[in-house]
Amino acid sequence: MLVAAHLSALGGCNPGDAVRRILRHILTNHFALKFNWLGRGGKKLAFASYKVCNAVRGASASQNISASDCEAVIKNWLKCSGDRSGGRKRRESRVHEGPEQFSLPPPSPSPVILDDTTSSDSDDDCSSLE
Repeated sequence: MLVAAHLSALGGCNPGDAVRRILRHILTNHFALKFNWLGRGGKKLAFASYKVCNAVRGASASQNISASDCEAVIKNWLKCSGDRSGGRKRRESRVHEGPEQFSLPPPSPSPVILDDTTSSDSDDDCSSLE
């Protein structure tokens, strides 16, 4: 429990802040992207099954934070890990760039079509100018 004692010394102004400070201390945002709480979906690892999770729980319990409050903060922190370190800004820029990449080209000028009433003889047009 030496690790939990070290982590509990990080403190926080409220239970959520204390757990988030612990998580920031032990996990990078890039590493946190590989986890969710239970590992469902097959794409991510289950954070709840690792010993580091028990260290976070122990550190929060020593600060009188309930297990359910601790778990709720961890779940939310892992869920939002994609938004940190510029992730949200990258996603928003992709959304704004999307329509421009697939925009239609500008319309080409329509061809001039001569109808039967228009004379194609150029001598008639020039004779009036003389």
